[in-house]
Amino acid sequence: MTIRVLALTVLGCVLGLFMPEEAPRDDLRRLAEESRELRAQVLAYDEKGNTVYLVSAGKISTVYDPTPGKRRIGHPAIPALSADGRFVAFVRATDTNGSASTSTGPRREALAVTDIQAGTTRDLLEWERGIYALAWSPDGLVIAMVAEGEKRYGLYVVNVQSRQVSELTSTVSVSTLSPPSWSPDGHRLAVAIKEHPGTKPEYRVAIVEQSTGKLRMLESGRDPVWSPQGDVVAYLDTKQRNCYSIRLDRTAKKKLFSAGWTNPSLIGPLHWLPGGKSLGFHYLVGEGPAYAFFMRRTDTRRNKEIYPRSSLIVAAWHGGS
Repeated sequence: MTIRVLALTVLGCVLGLFMPEEAPRDDLRRLAEESRELRAQVLAYDEKGNTVYLVSAGKISTVYDPTPGKRRIGHPAIPALSADGRFVAFVRATDTNGSASTSTGPRREALAVTDIQAGTTRDLLEWERGIYALAWSPDGLVIAMVAEGEKRYGLYVVNVQSRQVSELTSTVSVSTLSPPSWSPDGHRLAVAIKEHPGTKPEYRVAIVEQSTGKLRMLESGRDPVWSPQGDVVAYLDTKQRNCYSIRLDRTAKKKLFSAGWTNPSLIGPLHWLPGGKSLGFHYLVGEGPAYAFFMRRTDTRRNKEIYPRSSLIVAAWHGGS
């Protein structure tokens, strides 16, 4: 049964109409310009305003909870957009009755999905511990999530129709820092494995088979993202200073770009842009939250600044040319 716990309203309007007062308008306008130029859909999450925006063909649609006095999403997990641009998956905190929770103590969490066209929202499942990262499969039938299990953080897949949950990683701990990345054929996922949990963990990029859970380690690194062609995976090194790509047979490792000694740390999520020749990436530029977002062609040494300091995180980038 559809649960309208979070009424998500898609306004389909250009920036400036019916937007929350705290909306980062200029930054959204820049994303809108890029989406128009590339004919792409962008899902952006305003961490400060706790609002999700869908940017498509130069227009911005706002996703928000109109209930006065309640936070719109209320959870640090970055929302995910299905490949067809119709569904948004997000995590909400709940109390024991399944209603929106405002407490700061331990609480259950729900994985929810909104149908943008229909304007409806339903819960897929409730989780007794934290859910930290989400990713839709290319065919839209499965959602991968990084969530806290009884002993470790694991990679799980959720069937959207049956709501059946399967754990793919039962012997390793998965990084909660960025979403898993699906291969274009939907058969594998790229994740970062936390090799030495503790105050200074080491991360290693790994490939997980969806059907079997078989794990194959690639390189030391974090925040992996699969290229649109499916031949390479891009990732950040563990010190967040450089971005590399590597083929799945561990050959042709290539340094794509560096943060530079005077620049702040690179952070995920990374995004291959349409065509597989450019990457979108974030810098952490301060507290508060504060992020910069850039685009860079992998065959050049120039970054294109989209916004220099914002509370926006680009959560997904789909389609385009």
